[in-house]
Amino acid sequence: MFERPIPKKTVVRAIRITEELDKILREEADAKNISVASLVQSIFTRHAEWDRYTEKFVHYSLPSDGLKAIIEAADEETMLRNAEESPKAVKAFSLYWFKEFSVDTFLRILALNSKYGRHYDCQISNDGKQARISIHHALGKKWSDMLSKQFGGTLKMLGIVPQFDSITEESVVFEFPYRP
Repeated sequence: MFERPIPKKTVVRAIRITEELDKILREEADAKNISVASLVQSIFTRHAEWDRYTEKFVHYSLPSDGLKAIIEAADEETMLRNAEESPKAVKAFSLYWFKEFSVDTFLRILALNSKYGRHYDCQISNDGKQARISIHHALGKKWSDMLSKQFGGTLKMLGIVPQFDSITEESVVFEFPYRP
């Protein structure tokens, strides 16, 4: 059955912007076929969910082609060794962003990285017993191997051993016991 989301309370906030910025916002909103208010809301949401945290962790944005070239040039053994260390960084992000490190915060990090980091698309499903994660990307097998080590190691830090169903050129699919 379809349930309507409960609307969040909103506030009215008046701000002053330059005419040039107003023109840019109107043009961008028109191009996306949304209102300027919706565009501004999405900008504020991105800042609240992503930018204000990643600025403090010196998070780099790279075009996918540039990242793919770096990955292809990298030594696979070194990448995997670094991927084994990266769960510590995931834990640090989680503690900084959410003030806790848990399966729920791990899933939120995956979702936020998918939404804003844009180096993979993440689909998360849960049947009440198992969480199933499907990561899709265009960065090659080394990236898939690295992600599987990183995500597997992060879950192991939480006392969970994931079951990897598939690790391919373009995807990583795994599941683990999880009751929200």
